[in-house]
Amino acid sequence: MKLLPYDTFELIVPEPLPQVRERLVENVGPRSFWSIFSSAEEKPFTGKVEENTFRIYRIIHYRNSFLPILNGAFEHHPTGTRISVKMRLHIFVMMFLLVWIGAAISFALPFTAVAFWAEIGQAGVMVGAALLMTYAGFWFEAKKSKKEFFEIFGEAKANHSAARELR
Repeated sequence: MKLLPYDTFELIVPEPLPQVRERLVENVGPRSFWSIFSSAEEKPFTGKVEENTFRIYRIIHYRNSFLPILNGAFEHHPTGTRISVKMRLHIFVMMFLLVWIGAAISFALPFTAVAFWAEIGQAGVMVGAALLMTYAGFWFEAKKSKKEFFEIFGEAKANHSAARELR
C-alpha cells in the first residue's frame, strides 16, 4: 500500500508526436482560477500542454481537494508516441496532510503518560480519518481521470505500472 496516493501509467499511441499532442490540446481547456469547477467549452480537462510535457486536471462540477494532477511527457516510440503519466495530489494538499497528521500525533504525545490508550486512540482516529478521506477522494477521481484520458486516445495500448509491479 502506498503511503501517499499516486499512480503511474503509460500509453503507446500509434500516431506521431505532433498529432498526439494536438489531440490532447483539443481536449484541454485553458487554465484559470475557476476552470477546475466549470468550463464554457465543456472540455474534459484543464491545464497546460507544452511541447513535450503536460500538467492537467479533470474538470469537475463539485469540490474535491484530492483531485489528481496528471503530469505527463510525450516521447517518440518505434510504433508511434509514448505518453508517460504520473497522477498525484496537489503539493498544498500533501503539505496540509503532513501538518494534520503531525499535529494529531504531537498533541497526543504529552498526554500518553496519563491516559495512553485514550490518547493513542484519539490520534489514531484523526490520522485514520484524514487518510480515509484522502484515499477515497483521490482514487474516486483517479479512476475517472484515467478513463477520460484513455478516451481521448481511443484504442491506445495501455501499460499500467501496477501490472508491471506484479510481474
